[in-house]
Amino acid sequence: MNYKKYLLLLITLLRMPGLNAQPIDNTSIYRTINAENYLRFYYDNDFFTATDYYYSQGINLELVHAKLKNIPLAKLLIHPGKNVNKYGVAMEHLVYTPSSIRHTEIIFGDHPFAACFSFKTFSVSVDTVNHWRLSSSLNTGIIGTAAGGEWLQKTIHRKLNNIEPLGWDHQIHNDIVLNYDISYEQLCISRKDVFSLNTICKISVGTLHDKASIGMNLMVGHHLNNTFKKLNTTTSNREIQLKFYNQPLISVIGYDATMQGGIFNHTSPFKLSAREISRITFEDETGITFQ
Repeated sequence: MNYKKYLLLLITLLRMPGLNAQPIDNTSIYRTINAENYLRFYYDNDFFTATDYYYSQGINLELVHAKLKNIPLAKLLIHPGKNVNKYGVAMEHLVYTPSSIRHTEIIFGDHPFAACFSFKTFSVSVDTVNHWRLSSSLNTGIIGTAAGGEWLQKTIHRKLNNIEPLGWDHQIHNDIVLNYDISYEQLCISRKDVFSLNTICKISVGTLHDKASIGMNLMVGHHLNNTFKKLNTTTSNREIQLKFYNQPLISVIGYDATMQGGIFNHTSPFKLSAREISRITFEDETGITFQ
């Protein structure tokens, strides 16, 4: 099979310290690739800020291909028939740590150590006339020691001659991940292919996260309108896209297994109680992408 090869380079990512930052969201409008088939790899790490603070690392390997609409799990996704639809699968690994990884003892009131590994099936539907996007995804996997977060973080720190992470003995214990996520994005303002403003609504329901979010996305750059074009199915496209984006979101949190532990396994040595969770959070992501 011949796949279009794209490099989506995140030059800068600013996250507000002290908040539970948003892990990789491969269906976000600012990460759109206008193609039916592609392979893409993400790697998030707070190495450059040297913090290991809450959302510490994320890895995502995804494949998008037209034939993936035929896999059984894709039947559970939302894909309006008359719109432009694309289908994908991804393997995702996420690591969370407290504000300090230099303590062997539990830091009460802080974020627990947690790791998640999951298989994601997702679809993105685009209405090219009314300019909206509907994304849905189903995550199945595991949270806990079996996800290998301790081994991965310690290996990376050792290879970089960094400090050894301490405290993983108190991480969230094994439990299942089964989550369904829906995201709706509507174009509100667009000017001459160089400026766009979109509204965003998101809902996550399952054993990993239960939350609802609203916000907006501002993009300024070059060739922004290909977000709502028909998918390119040829290999001759050489269009270059450069954009700056800013995406603030306000979320209402119902449950977060990375802090409260899994809903079935209650043996974790440390987890936060419901009253210790911030129910309303704000996050702001900004960066530059080149495609």
